[in-house]
Amino acid sequence: MAKDIIEHDIQKTFFRNASELDIQNLLEIEEDSFTNSRLKKRQFLYLVKHGKCDFIICEYDKKVAGYAISQFRKNSTEARIYSIAIHSQYRKKGFGIALLKEICSCAVQRGCKSIRLEMDISNEAGKNFYKKMGFNENGKIFNYYGNNKDAVRFKKIL
Repeated sequence: MAKDIIEHDIQKTFFRNASELDIQNLLEIEEDSFTNSRLKKRQFLYLVKHGKCDFIICEYDKKVAGYAISQFRKNSTEARIYSIAIHSQYRKKGFGIALLKEICSCAVQRGCKSIRLEMDISNEAGKNFYKKMGFNENGKIFNYYGNNKDAVRFKKIL
């Protein structure tokens, strides 16, 4: 696979809305990506069917490479990235960048002026990624994940 999909294989990469048919792939990405606070099958099903969200699948060469979920509220100009994950075999190849740009574009189309997210405060790679993508650290949330696991909040003006 090309090192950077954005420059080399964009014709094999596309974004689409998630469907119930994606659930098994989504569960595999969760298992591959997170050690705790994983989304469960029923949560994915709810988000696909009823969630007030943009639920985007990143496909590469007809395979699910990752997903992003952003939530929004009526009369709000801020979106929230609820979850975003790329399967390990597709990491460091541009998929995360492309998917984050796509979910930010969805927020702009909904009239949002900013987008935020929370993540494990110990995730240095994640923090560096979001900073590189124009997000700024915007506070800490103590015991966000339980068991004294804190989160850091990031925000980006769109």
